[in-house]
Amino acid sequence: MGGQPMALQDLKDRICGVVIAMITPCNADQSLDAGGMRANVAHAVEAGIVNGRGVLLICGGGGELPFLTVEERAAAVQAAAEAAAGRVPILAGLQDNGTALSVDIARRLQDAGADALQVGPPCFYGHSPIDDTERYYAALAAAVHIGLVAYNTWWTTTALSPADLVRLSAIEELVAVKWSAADSVEYQRGYRLCAERYAMIDNQEMFALACTLGARGFISGTGDFWPEYDLQRLDLVLAGRYEEAEQLTRRLAWPYYQFRGRVGARTGGEASVKKAAAELVGLAGGPPRSPTRPLTEDERAELREILQAGGTPGLR
Repeated sequence: MGGQPMALQDLKDRICGVVIAMITPCNADQSLDAGGMRANVAHAVEAGIVNGRGVLLICGGGGELPFLTVEERAAAVQAAAEAAAGRVPILAGLQDNGTALSVDIARRLQDAGADALQVGPPCFYGHSPIDDTERYYAALAAAVHIGLVAYNTWWTTTALSPADLVRLSAIEELVAVKWSAADSVEYQRGYRLCAERYAMIDNQEMFALACTLGARGFISGTGDFWPEYDLQRLDLVLAGRYEEAEQLTRRLAWPYYQFRGRVGARTGGEASVKKAAAELVGLAGGPPRSPTRPLTEDERAELREILQAGGTPGLR
């Protein structure tokens, strides 16, 4: 598979640790709250999400990417990059259908300060043959001078197989993979075939296993309101203290994800829960973008109980 240019190798090395899927704060009228984004990023950095310990994913699925205009995505990334000031990598969500529009978005996010772009296969038709996906990634790589992170969104669009990732490895700019798979065999095979080529990031809440297979970090849904919790989980796994890490995960992450799943059956997306959790600890949140609806009073009270039982500090 060969080596990579030094800048890309450095970026690959920095994609590790706790990868926080940040919310996109909004004002009461659902407009972008750029100041809130800066404050939330500063909070994460001050908590220890820094180079070598984590990554901030801006405008991913948890950041309401499907509900943001291109201009809002660029503005959110710019606010995050300004607040991060090089102290932590900024990974920007890029998910669209056609190559031309995706290239335009990629350049805007690059200019806004992104260090890398998270991108899955084109999604409109629900299936993208690997030939098309390869051409799509190659076009993006040729258009920008920052890295790409493949996102295996098998539950919404084409699944990238381990063999597909091996084929895509010829694209030097593709430095990392946000990895999950529909079954355990494919999940483990992905690491065994690709962990030496890519920075592999677990997206299946199985970091203890993934770490033994070569994963360099994990996606966090709780780090945007309690970064220290996920840094503690990271350190336990890296120290081989898997049972303690699992106990810590069960204390908060599992109840939180289960609650989020129940709310998701009522209203779509992740933002209604993630933003409410942020507000409960004094961070910027605001309403979710329509058509997603905010939590009810009963749901908000239940969420507060889950966070309190999990030991979340600073609850309002």
